[in-house]
Amino acid sequence: AAGRETSGPEAGDVPFSAAQTVALRRGQWDWWNRAVMLDVHRRLTPENLRRATSALVARHEALRLRFRRVDERFVASLDDRPPAVVQRYGDIEGSFAVESVTVRGDGESDALLPLLSEQHRRLSVENGPVLRLLLVETGSGQRLFITVNHLVMDGITLGILVDDLDRLCQLEERGERLSLPRESARFEVFSRWMSDFARGDATADLDFWHEQLAVPPPAAY
Repeated sequence: AAGRETSGPEAGDVPFSAAQTVALRRGQWDWWNRAVMLDVHRRLTPENLRRATSALVARHEALRLRFRRVDERFVASLDDRPPAVVQRYGDIEGSFAVESVTVRGDGESDALLPLLSEQHRRLSVENGPVLRLLLVETGSGQRLFITVNHLVMDGITLGILVDDLDRLCQLEERGERLSLPRESARFEVFSRWMSDFARGDATADLDFWHEQLAVPPPAAY
């Protein structure tokens, strides 16, 4: 895909972030998704949307993550033993899916509900895709439903994903190269930093707040 970066590791295990470790310990993976429904103001075709999404997944390597079970268990280890699940990068095209549907007339909302539920159900953190987009043609225009597994995208970065997708769709519309500048570290670098922080500086912060909270509040609060 246009704009794909080849620097950094693409093979081998990818370290878990602290947030991923907590989620896996709680058994949160399938059907643990983030989703948004957007109004489309510049008309999209499924083909243009697919090309823009391919470039988006190439740009954000976390959207290519796959989680593999070890010893038939899909939970993270609770101690220093090797984790019972590992994550690696998968291919771009298998990491996302773009579909389109036409829903018009009375009962439009009722007709959409099972379609959106199906988008959630068809995400797979083991085999992909971890990101699905449904372009909806309605009587009043177009809408775009995006769902992504929470293990690879949180609520804050979902907004970044939407902004980047919008920029790529505009580039596609103008026939320009589908490439975005890198403005942050690769996922595996961020994940390693977060894990190191959780084991180091975060512990010192926790001790500080324990001391603060140990002080009783004023009697006349």
